[in-house]
Amino acid sequence: KTVYTDPAQISFAPKVKRAFLDWPSVIDVTLSLPVDPEEMKAKAVVVTVGGEKRAVTDVRPEGAAVSGATAFQIRLETPIALADAAMPISVKMGGLAPATVFLRDCLTNEAFTDVYAELGCRFTPAKTSFRAWSPVASKAEVLLYKTANDAEPYKTAVMLPSPRGVWVVDLAGNYHGVYYMYRFTSYGESRVVPDIHGYAATKDS
Repeated sequence: KTVYTDPAQISFAPKVKRAFLDWPSVIDVTLSLPVDPEEMKAKAVVVTVGGEKRAVTDVRPEGAAVSGATAFQIRLETPIALADAAMPISVKMGGLAPATVFLRDCLTNEAFTDVYAELGCRFTPAKTSFRAWSPVASKAEVLLYKTANDAEPYKTAVMLPSPRGVWVVDLAGNYHGVYYMYRFTSYGESRVVPDIHGYAATKDS
């Protein structure tokens, strides 16, 4: 985090505090300060998906007061699809700085979720299968460790995307009892996480 010691360096201009996609065609935006809704008409709002503009049909203020509005709903002509989920999505409100749009409640939409997927680790004497769900990930990997205390994996397996946000990899052999984690890359960052669908966990998982 940046620590400012000079008041002249601090900007008190409005900015986008958060932007969430709660429905495939609706982005909910919250600003840090009220702005005039007339300045945030559809033509003044730019939404990009993977660097390409996505047409905006309407921008609606929510709970606007005399001083202006801090919450807006942005409606898109074309809904965000599963193929778009792993791409960078941004919104620029008028003259404000662009902000990342995070997918949230829309991930419960059936287009983004495979309710019948067998997630987690499944093993047989011949092979071990790993299945994980992360529609917003641009890359997914399985990290295998020899002990629970190892800081680095002894083997990394790249997972392949399959329908509705599920990532898959099959490894030859039985990996029952082997320690593993997942590494997902999304929103420009990589995160190492345990398998929430695993059958067992170490004390620090």
